[in-house]
Amino acid sequence: MKLNFKKIETALSDIKDIEGRLDYWYTLIDEKIYQKVRLEFGLKGDYIHLNWKINNRLKEIRKDVGLFENSKNVLTSIFIPEDIYNKYFIEFESDPKYTMWFLKEHSKILFYYLYSSKDIGEAIERKDANHLKIFLKELIDFEVQAENYRTNYKINIYYSGENTSHDRQAELHYRFKKEIEYLRLKNGYYENHPIKNVHTSNNHTEEVFAKYFLFKAFIEENINRLENVGRKSEVLVQIADSPIREFNPKALRSPEISILQEIVKELTQSLSHHIISGKEMLENLLNGEVIEEKLVFNGYQNRLVELFLRLKYNNKISVDKTEIANWLVDNFKYKSKNVIKDMNFESVISILNKGRSIPREHNIICPSINFPYENYREKKRKNSQK
Repeated sequence: MKLNFKKIETALSDIKDIEGRLDYWYTLIDEKIYQKVRLEFGLKGDYIHLNWKINNRLKEIRKDVGLFENSKNVLTSIFIPEDIYNKYFIEFESDPKYTMWFLKEHSKILFYYLYSSKDIGEAIERKDANHLKIFLKELIDFEVQAENYRTNYKINIYYSGENTSHDRQAELHYRFKKEIEYLRLKNGYYENHPIKNVHTSNNHTEEVFAKYFLFKAFIEENINRLENVGRKSEVLVQIADSPIREFNPKALRSPEISILQEIVKELTQSLSHHIISGKEMLENLLNGEVIEEKLVFNGYQNRLVELFLRLKYNNKISVDKTEIANWLVDNFKYKSKNVIKDMNFESVISILNKGRSIPREHNIICPSINFPYENYREKKRKNSQK
């Protein structure tokens, strides 16, 4: 069935931010193209390892849905037609959020190449944490080396190459490309500096992001799993459950959360009324155990997040907000307008950190967990009055 481009354009015009537009388009392509390929070839996760059979099938499906016609020349790695790209995406090319979205998307492919090219899966199956530590040491050695180079050679990671008086910096940036990309990613450089043509080609930045952030966090997590007796360590499940737009470089997966035992029973009883799938695993999850499938929350994700923000605000959870966000994303989905969706890390952390999109009082869940919460706007107003 051909894509309804008129309907698509209407939807895109209603979405004002670039991340929302890219997420919308990716979800569309995933549903219309990638899911068909996964089902036909029995693939797990949201990465498709290309071989000639799969690649040819992808081309056929793209043609079937109208993304391979002369009038629909496609741009970017996610097949956005040129006319639609020029209307709804091109204006954001200089937006760092655009850069980060494609960096994460492309890095995911490289992450899977790294995983498939090493014997990581076999090491996990035989519960060989020491073997994984060999890979981890290699990654850590590179990071230490990058920091040493920065100190010893006085590397300026913000050097752009535009000032010809900095010939020494130009030489260093050519010599230590990967180390400098690592330092830039670590220090949030690309949160303010867009990458030209990031949507069309692979580059050193994507390689470094995949290897020293995603892959490293993945290995660290599996070492922790293997060294904790009784913890689940099935690598393929972890890959399948971790969409790249939800990856947080600091913690690829956060299976545990620390909630005060005195409220776990009450919280389980109250929250269970809002869980429509996996209810029997809820208490185990709240006790810090790893569960096999994500629970499905019945309602908008902000209602669930607000509950845990309320708990954190009243010191009932000991981990930090980033860990809470990772834990929620890893363990819950939510049902909105009869559609079950994955939770979005960026949205969750925004609610936790800034109190954005907090539901109104009559829409909060688990009112029996009656702890006070002073929202972001109230705190800001009070601070301004001091």
